[in-house]
Amino acid sequence: MPSQVLLSILSLGASALTLVGLVLVVVALSGTRVGIDIRCRRCRHEFPRGGTIPPTCSDCGADLKPEHALVLGRYRPRVRMLAIGATLVVLLPVCILVLTGLMRSGAIATANAATPDALIDAAMADDVAAKSELSKRLRGYAGADYLGAWKVATERFTNDAMARATIIEAVCDAKMWTDSFPGSQGVAIDDITLRAFGDALARALEADASVAEVIPANVMDTRFASAMADPVLASPKAVRAFLRGPKLALRRLERPMPAQGGPARVIEPKLVVGGFTNFGRTLAFGQVSTSYVRKDGSTVDIALPPASQMPVLEPDWGTRIAIGPAIDDPEWSGEIRVKATVGTIASMNVARAATGAFPLVVDPFEYEWSIQVERVTPEEIRATAVCEPIVTGSITQSLRGASLQVHGGADGPTAVIELEHAVKINGVFARLEIEVVQDGRSWKEPRPPTQLHGQRPAFPVVGLDPLAPFQLIARGIRPAISEGVIADHAYAAGTWTVTFDRAARPPSSVQFTPLDGAPTTAPADATSDGRDMGRVIRD
Repeated sequence: MPSQVLLSILSLGASALTLVGLVLVVVALSGTRVGIDIRCRRCRHEFPRGGTIPPTCSDCGADLKPEHALVLGRYRPRVRMLAIGATLVVLLPVCILVLTGLMRSGAIATANAATPDALIDAAMADDVAAKSELSKRLRGYAGADYLGAWKVATERFTNDAMARATIIEAVCDAKMWTDSFPGSQGVAIDDITLRAFGDALARALEADASVAEVIPANVMDTRFASAMADPVLASPKAVRAFLRGPKLALRRLERPMPAQGGPARVIEPKLVVGGFTNFGRTLAFGQVSTSYVRKDGSTVDIALPPASQMPVLEPDWGTRIAIGPAIDDPEWSGEIRVKATVGTIASMNVARAATGAFPLVVDPFEYEWSIQVERVTPEEIRATAVCEPIVTGSITQSLRGASLQVHGGADGPTAVIELEHAVKINGVFARLEIEVVQDGRSWKEPRPPTQLHGQRPAFPVVGLDPLAPFQLIARGIRPAISEGVIADHAYAAGTWTVTFDRAARPPSSVQFTPLDGAPTTAPADATSDGRDMGRVIRD
């Protein structure tokens, strides 16, 4: 915001607040009346309530016959309102005048008067105004010195690793605004300036692959200008920063498997992270080969199923590798190797549609990943009990709508529990073991179902009085190890006590008791469905 505009706003604000202060002072001084005693208006002499009031005041002789000669109660000024009004009238304008003087003298610099270096420093400290002003400078908004801003941004990007994320954020924001409002929100930045920044970005990616992580995913179809993107695309080493590997640890169950197929005999490693689409191209495979390494160091080729090949490298896609031949080889070392010709392709949709053949890539180079597959027995699978607030809250909400129906039968009464909808979220299994308790007796579900909502299987409740109060005790339990749970996971812990006045009615209360010592967040490597697609250990 320009200084003159800000000063004008301050002046108008001071005038308005001064007027409000004057009104408050007048109202405060007019005061209010307290009590119901009758007094002479001139001398404030009090007359007994219920007595006869004389025609003249016995103290000052004032004529008491006129209508307004007497007053009710005592006058009291509004002290608090008077203090507020006096502050607005006196102190606030003085403070604003001092601030205005400091701004005019340069002692306090506004965002638009700051240098690009100062803006970057302020933006790094999460100053919203500085971030906005830096973006305006980079897009040349309102005649800003955008060439100076780009020069400083390029120098800081090259020499200041801490500032890179902030500068990239400002560059992406400036690009988005320029694309959204062409001709009105910015000016054309020359290719020489953009290429200089692109060179700095490429050098940074070559020296430190983690710079790729600060480049955000594409927003509103924004693309970096060709002059900025070309230096990065021309450097295989810079492009490599967007690839991940070579260490990828997978955990799989050790179990007898058929000769073909089976979920534990296929891995789907994800070998690339997002952000590259900002450069107007997509990373893609050229030619791919896979093999596994034996204990003696020799390699054996693994065929990639043509129908399952994923030629486009994207964060949401993996490459299916059948590791059945490796599992069947007792001399397998546990290592899988993937070699690929990696390049870029202009159209993601064309690459996705490619079946049976790989797309032609631009500027290809060779890259290799090494995948370590760890064999895990069921006993070694880790199950972490957690009290994740969102998950426990979801279960609590489900139990608030719970109901219990009791039905008669030839073999005695049975009960059916129905829960409201709740979901398993945040990488945590939500499975409940439920017990009904009444007068010291209890009835448990024989086999807890896997679902957390809907009607659960009926179970016998011989001796339960459906017309008397009872409690439903729900406990989070570890899911059984099965084909659907083949990796480390977290599960909801704690106890929910649901109190019912009688059956066929909603509960009167739901109380959650967390498990002592249980963490409130799931481990980063826990999976919501047990199918571990791989944990990337970045270089």
